[in-house]
Amino acid sequence: MAGYHGLIFDMDGTLLDTLADLGESMNRVLRREGLPTHPIDAYRLYVGDGAANLALRVLPDELRSPARIERVRDAWSAEYDGHWAEQTRLYPGMAELLDALASRRLPMAVFSNKPHEFTVQMAKHFLSRWPIAPVMGAVWMSEGWASR
Repeated sequence: MAGYHGLIFDMDGTLLDTLADLGESMNRVLRREGLPTHPIDAYRLYVGDGAANLALRVLPDELRSPARIERVRDAWSAEYDGHWAEQTRLYPGMAELLDALASRRLPMAVFSNKPHEFTVQMAKHFLSRWPIAPVMGAVWMSEGWASR
């Protein structure tokens, strides 16, 4: 790893396969709202830009009002909070990669667009065996979400 001084990882879709828990949580919210659900694989197209964009993308076009997007986002956040570790796993081979990087004493960090406290909680649960620091997520400011 000559030339590298450290690595910064994203969490979802990079270190952790979180798609099933993200999608199942949203599908439960959509069912409660009386709306159509989506195949889990379709969530690959819906995730990646934060919870508000996830809520926007899963809703039918005619139901994308700001109030509904906010309600679905908040309901999804509460639902996901109780189900984020059911199917989420490290990607195959990731443990071995992190072991190899740690054995080389290469500094590693996580930077995610998930809320900061939640990013830290997930890192403690799934990544605590490796020396990964800092672990940083987004924080809510009066202007909206920002990186910490």
